[in-house]
Amino acid sequence: MFDNSSKFDYFYWGERLATLHEFLQNRPPRNKFDRWIKWQTSDSNAFLVAITALVISVVIGLLSLGLAVCQTWIAWKTWKESVSQSGDIGVVKMQQFLTWIQEQGNKTEV
Repeated sequence: MFDNSSKFDYFYWGERLATLHEFLQNRPPRNKFDRWIKWQTSDSNAFLVAITALVISVVIGLLSLGLAVCQTWIAWKTWKESVSQSGDIGVVKMQQFLTWIQEQGNKTEV
């Protein structure tokens, strides 16, 4: 029968098979879209996309760092400086509001 251990050399077909293999590995584009895709996948375009992504990430990082500094400054100023110097106005306003609601309820009952 057929022995798998023996080597076969294709003297006649070897060059043609190598040409077909090369054609399949680096197939030329068939239409405009394929040509555009092949042009877009070059190494220089990949480098350009990588540099663009790096620049965008640096800009976003700097913007977020600036925002964090602003938030920290606002929190520090709020902690250092009290909102009201003469007591807590929020509680006084809430008590006045509750009193007003009770007065309104008393007016509707009468």
